[in-house]
Amino acid sequence: MPSGTPALLADARGASLAERLRGAGVVWIETDETGASLRSYIDDPKDWLVHLVVRSRVFRAALRRAATAWNAQRASHAPLSNGDESLDGLVLIPLRTQGSGASTYGVAVLVLDEAISSGTLRLLCEGAELDTTFIAARLTVEGLPTRREVARLSAFIRALAACDAERVDGNACGTQLSTAWEELHLLHSLIGGLEMTSGPRGVLTRACEELSTTLQSSWTGAWIADAKGGDGFVVVTGNISPDAFRAFAGRLGKSPAGIFTADGRANARPGTVAAAPIFQRGRCVGWLATGDRKLGDHEMSSVELKLVASVAAHTAIFLENARLFADLDDAFVGTLAALVNAIDAKDPYTRGHSQRVAALARDLALKHGVSAEEARLVHVAGLVHDIGKIGVSEAILLKPGALLPEERTAINEHPEIGYRILKDVPQLAGVLGGVRHHHERWDGKGYGHGLASTDIPLFARIIALADTFDAMCSSRTYRAGRPIDVTLVEMAKCGGSQFDPVLLRQFLTLDLSNYRAMLAAGTSAHLAAPDATRRAA
Repeated sequence: MPSGTPALLADARGASLAERLRGAGVVWIETDETGASLRSYIDDPKDWLVHLVVRSRVFRAALRRAATAWNAQRASHAPLSNGDESLDGLVLIPLRTQGSGASTYGVAVLVLDEAISSGTLRLLCEGAELDTTFIAARLTVEGLPTRREVARLSAFIRALAACDAERVDGNACGTQLSTAWEELHLLHSLIGGLEMTSGPRGVLTRACEELSTTLQSSWTGAWIADAKGGDGFVVVTGNISPDAFRAFAGRLGKSPAGIFTADGRANARPGTVAAAPIFQRGRCVGWLATGDRKLGDHEMSSVELKLVASVAAHTAIFLENARLFADLDDAFVGTLAALVNAIDAKDPYTRGHSQRVAALARDLALKHGVSAEEARLVHVAGLVHDIGKIGVSEAILLKPGALLPEERTAINEHPEIGYRILKDVPQLAGVLGGVRHHHERWDGKGYGHGLASTDIPLFARIIALADTFDAMCSSRTYRAGRPIDVTLVEMAKCGGSQFDPVLLRQFLTLDLSNYRAMLAAGTSAHLAAPDATRRAA
């Protein structure tokens, strides 16, 4: 670090920079050559984030340890880590600004999302004598940047600091900062709103919506080619049809990103459409384009094109991640299928029972109003609800006559056995309650743990209805199945005793056409089984 204490910027200018950075969730402080903090212009005790950073003994110590590396770092304005491996998620960006003969050295401080899980936030809070739970909640609400956003935030902070200090062409600098902020905000919103479970269509829909909102475009569209040679699919927002956008993307062919006319011709001058290809593994797989701005002359320029290209690049990453997530999900579903097949192998006469229970449970969950993700978990719980029967003797499972008390006890252990089998699988954590308690009763007279009413997990109450219904409708070794209509009448009498009365009323209104088809297919499979198998069952 250069020797000598740097001159401070004028208070008005420093306060402006600190306040604008604070508005972006960044804390700005000044330092001397030792790395000791001099001040933060908005060092207000009421500003909890500034207080967390500036007043934390842990942070001040890390700042001093980092100072020895700043000579080289300041010259390139490169982001600087905190210098303490125990403070993961804390990033310092050292800056030097000049203007009107004055210069100052300062540090922009970023608290990343990983600071919460790594323990860094706890250390900072302890050093600043702040409540960790309160601060973590505030940071979660406001949203924290990720490690991937550090480079863009660094560029934004440097541009803002340079503009603030140099005070050259004010309009041009303002435009530059506005563009940088628009890009940062757009990509932050896009990344924050996407989930791997969204699928390609969800990813592209989100990208189009965010792009249209940011650029105030009349329309935005995305097209992804079909890997098998088909037409692929199109997502559009605004006043353009999917067919029209598909045709537009087709005219772009293998063109590079650029400004185009409405008919897809490249235009060296500002045009009405900004478009960028979407690449995956070095191959163009689609296009993202937006056109007809609602503001000004309605035309696009290199500024808008840069935003479109950035969104296209980030979208490509999400699409690839979504593909990998889908592959992982397929492997998980395959594992579930193997588990279900293992159950069927133990008791072939009930083959298809788990699939039917899973389908009924999912339909009932959706009727009850749970989210799509929760309904998926209910479906998974239905598939594996009887996995514990793997631990029950086949002699008991396949016994044609009445069970002895000790045999009944062994059968009643299968929910707990299933729970023990699945409890160490992280992906199945959300279904354990349904597996463990699906034989509890609303009146508390079921088995497992003797739970009653709403103490029974919702998933278990749902599966209990589906499981009982299919058990009554399907044929077993010791009896023929009852007709569906008769079963519904009998179950209707059990609300408030065996079943959750609210769920039961909803179950009685389900469309059972899919279930009837599944039951018929299962019955056909049993009838086609060899005689020896039927006798064994």
